[in-house]
Amino acid sequence: QQWSEHLSLVEAAATPRLSPASSATAEEALPPLMRATWRRLARSVRALRKNGPDEAWHATRIRAKQARYAADALVPIFGRPAKELAAQLEVVTELLGRHQDAAVAADAAAALATAQGVGGPGGFALGLLHNAQRAEMRAVRKEFERTWPTVAKPRRRRWLSNNT
Repeated sequence: QQWSEHLSLVEAAATPRLSPASSATAEEALPPLMRATWRRLARSVRALRKNGPDEAWHATRIRAKQARYAADALVPIFGRPAKELAAQLEVVTELLGRHQDAAVAADAAAALATAQGVGGPGGFALGLLHNAQRAEMRAVRKEFERTWPTVAKPRRRRWLSNNT
């Protein structure tokens, strides 16, 4: 049994079955993948609400990181335009990273403040920390609202095609 499985793997490696897409060049095959990644990010951004759940903002950060890494991977093939898109997406991921850090810190402060035996000055300090982190999240959301339109300009993705 194992021997025949091994032979099948060797045969598959020697003569792989390829789809028609396998004959495409990187310049042809990669832009549609990047466009799909971009569309997922743009959909996630459109679904964000200023006072929406923290989880939605974190999910958008993950999509932004995926888009950023995809753009980074395209730099050797597409050069400057891919590098510029990746740089803009880095701004977004860093911004949303600040949001996530503040959300985690706010949640931790709230959890600690409600723990048994916490009260008085400790509870007060944790409440201040929680409020400061929530204020940071509000500031980041506001900054994101100002930043995203610049990042999302179609000209930044023109090199992918006219369909983005």
